[in-house]
Amino acid sequence: MAPFAFVGAWVWLGPPTFEGGLFGLALLVACGAFVARRRAVALGGLAVAVSLVMARLLFAAEGHHLRVDDGWWIDRVLPERDVALGASRLLLLAGVVDEPGMLEALRDGYDRLRDEEGWVPSPSLSTLVHDPTPDDFTTLAIPGTRDDAAVVFLHGSMGSVTVACWQVSRAASARGLTTVCPSTDLSGRWDRTGGRAILDVTLRRLSERGVRRVVIVGLSAGGIGLSRLAPRLRMPNEMTLAGVVQLSGTAAPTHPRRVRTLVLQGGRDTMTPPGPARRHARALGSLGELVEIPEASHWLLLSHPEAVDEALGAFLERTLPGP
Repeated sequence: MAPFAFVGAWVWLGPPTFEGGLFGLALLVACGAFVARRRAVALGGLAVAVSLVMARLLFAAEGHHLRVDDGWWIDRVLPERDVALGASRLLLLAGVVDEPGMLEALRDGYDRLRDEEGWVPSPSLSTLVHDPTPDDFTTLAIPGTRDDAAVVFLHGSMGSVTVACWQVSRAASARGLTTVCPSTDLSGRWDRTGGRAILDVTLRRLSERGVRRVVIVGLSAGGIGLSRLAPRLRMPNEMTLAGVVQLSGTAAPTHPRRVRTLVLQGGRDTMTPPGPARRHARALGSLGELVEIPEASHWLLLSHPEAVDEALGAFLERTLPGP
């Protein structure tokens, strides 16, 4: 009964992707056959599992548009969707988080990512075994046609998540802008020494490529860290911080940086409630813009992609207009 219980639990947690489900089933068949001393069947199950791993190593290195800089090979092994949905279900069951619509938003986001990009890598696995440093960190990038401006996305806690980076890039790509998504540790605290150093390296690399204006987007813990970091952030020579986007997370600093700021907030967000977001926007006066979606929770980036694309796209047009 154990194999059937395992498969049932996995489907309930996910359900898994086709390749993830087939991989798990192949391992179960191999283990069962080994116990039953069916050597040929066990070897066949192992061969299927190994073949799936090799296929992902070969074909999940990049998406149709998304690429990876300085990535690790283990980033290609596991489908991010299976890990994210399973872990989220367990967090909900344990009462660690209480976010309505969380699983539905994740499923919808990953379905759209798969349709657009195919198999993609995920830095989340390598971050579990290796804390990124300024000399060694993975960057996801969705290249654009413009060379003068770019969008930098700072992930939240639990590490860099490909689906979030890709979703933010939709509004940027529609306007010819490159989106780069560096990785820091699992805390997503970009205001700490390590995160700040990685952001500095990212901005310097963009500057060396001729990028002169950037908008920085922070999600959840990344947004909180960005709101604390932005007032003292030093930009490379000849580069301007054109705008800041706080997405489902802000610390409402006492002395915010006087730069155009878009605050995107879900009205039903229980993880980062709307209060600090509203205060942050008010503190910025004419430079602050609050877009609050009353029915959205913490995962508004994935649950309300059209509204996020519209608000972020309009902000990018104002802050990073074409040459």
